[in-house]
Amino acid sequence: MLPLIWCSTSRSLPTHWLPIAARIRFKSLVLAFQVARGTAPPYLQSLITPYIPARPLRSASSGKLSAPSLRLPGSRSSQSRLFSVLTPRWWNDLLQSVISRSGPQNHLRSSARDSRPTFSDFTTTELCPSN
Repeated sequence: MLPLIWCSTSRSLPTHWLPIAARIRFKSLVLAFQVARGTAPPYLQSLITPYIPARPLRSASSGKLSAPSLRLPGSRSSQSRLFSVLTPRWWNDLLQSVISRSGPQNHLRSSARDSRPTFSDFTTTELCPSN
């Protein structure tokens, strides 16, 4: 029997469960992964677009996503929490090794059976709190 008040974090670490905020971030990054691979539904691909510079640059093949500008009328604080704003920011903050495994340039080379689990493993490792 569990005590009346107990810390769920200490019990979730051995099972490799992510805290709620990290779980939300993980799920959003999995959707960004699908957008980068071109396997996401069209409505997600319209919300999140790949970064395409105006001139030919080396960063064009980096697999990054473009974040929309927040210069729209309305509450700036609520706009900064939009899926289409946060997810590209989180994606671009990922380690480059994780992004390079899932960018569009690797779509033809990698097999479908190992790319998503590998991405999930790398992302979970990065988001999981360390003891």
